[in-house]
Amino acid sequence: MRRGFDDDGVPVGSVTCTCGKIFLNPQSWSVLAGTGTAGQNRQALDAAYEHLKTPIGLQLMAPGFAGWDQEPGETPLGYLPGCGENGAIFCHANTWAVIAEALMGRGDRAWEYFRQLIPHNIIRKIGVETYRAEPYAWCSNIVGPDNPQFG
Repeated sequence: MRRGFDDDGVPVGSVTCTCGKIFLNPQSWSVLAGTGTAGQNRQALDAAYEHLKTPIGLQLMAPGFAGWDQEPGETPLGYLPGCGENGAIFCHANTWAVIAEALMGRGDRAWEYFRQLIPHNIIRKIGVETYRAEPYAWCSNIVGPDNPQFG
């Protein structure tokens, strides 16, 4: 799958790119939108599991872009790797993956993803000093593993 295209029609976010090889939203939204075959959708969700899973949720994309103008056809996102749209763990995008897995009949994986996002469970893994929010508060995004401040 491809995330999108730049102004010249070059893919951004595909297996052929050095950075942004995989994005969570196209993987889960292929299921939510009802596109592709069941086999293609399983493959998309399996790829998200394999490449985006962390102990505290799924990264939005990986690997993160390291800087400006890395390669022709690659568009950095204006964030450091692991931050924001550049590989953070976005809680709302994770919920779409939960729904997609449930729709595919994979309740165990949906439950695994859901449990990873519970603030108390995250704090138990990374500590409240790293999480920096109340144990009942869901963060919009969490710094991803491509950043030294992961968590």
